[in-house]
Amino acid sequence: MLSYARALKDLIAREKVGLVHIRSRAPAFAALWAARATQTPVVTTYHGVYGGRTAIKRWYNGVMTRGDHTIANSDFTRDHVLATHPVTRNDVTSIPRGVDLARFSADLVSPERIAAQRAAFGLAVGDARPSFLLAGRLTRWKGQGLIVEALAAMDKAGAPPVIAVFAGSDQGRTAYSAERMEAAKSAGRSER
Repeated sequence: MLSYARALKDLIAREKVGLVHIRSRAPAFAALWAARATQTPVVTTYHGVYGGRTAIKRWYNGVMTRGDHTIANSDFTRDHVLATHPVTRNDVTSIPRGVDLARFSADLVSPERIAAQRAAFGLAVGDARPSFLLAGRLTRWKGQGLIVEALAAMDKAGAPPVIAVFAGSDQGRTAYSAERMEAAKSAGRSER
């Protein structure tokens, strides 16, 4: 851990980093040390409710509250942080995940761009089946497996056909990607 902290300290100094944003518990220890050593402000993001039955686990989870300010991904998570860790209401801000529908309005996307993206996903011109996109890295907790199961159940029940597009990197987890493709093929849901 100390070698990572030193390397990060050097990077912060060399690149004149003005703020360190920590998003994960394990690397937080090195990042906090490096930020403190360079007197760089730290913001952390507490992404959910971590299990913490033992004192050591609560201490480990608490690293995500040891920056200068903590962002919680929901009011529920903020309430959990406040109830679990020695922080004040001023130390934690709730910034719920979501999409700014004015900025990302479908009305702002040209028909040409839609056609180009559909082609990139291998969707035929004129294919009128409803489609949805699950954008995010390919990992069990993002739900791609559940979607394959749900679509197979819909097909079995005679529901109208639906296209699902998974767009994201497997980040080298090729076994999971292959498992998802095999599940889709087994369910008759794999077109590519």
